[in-house]
Order: sequence, then C-alpha cells, then structure tokens
Amino acid sequence: GTGGPKDKALLYTTDAFSVLSDSLETRHFFDGIVERQEGRLHQGPSAVIQYVGQKRAESRDM
Repeated sequence: GTGGPKDKALLYTTDAFSVLSDSLETRHFFDGIVERQEGRLHQGPSAVIQYVGQKRAESRDM
C-alpha cells in the first residue's frame, strides 16, 4: 500500500465534499483507485478522492 492514516476516522469521505456544492460548482470529481509509483514506500494501488471546485458566478460578485 501507500500508507495513510491508520485511524479511518482521519480519512476523507465523499460525503465531506457534498457540502461544497452549495458554494462551489464541481469541475472534477473522482473517487477510486489509482496506481502510485512515488518512491520505495509509495507504490501500488491507492484509494483517492480528487475534487476541483470553482466558485459559482453569483458568489464571485459578492
């Protein structure tokens, strides 16, 4: 594996990102497994959540 917190309570969940949809427009969202090759201790499959949000147009004018 690639490491990460031993305590699962410290990991993000997809639900943590759903609250952002009130103020941000989701541009990219991915929840899945990616293959990492980042040195001797970070190789192999890794669970990731990727999120890119953009401030909504009506929020930018404030």
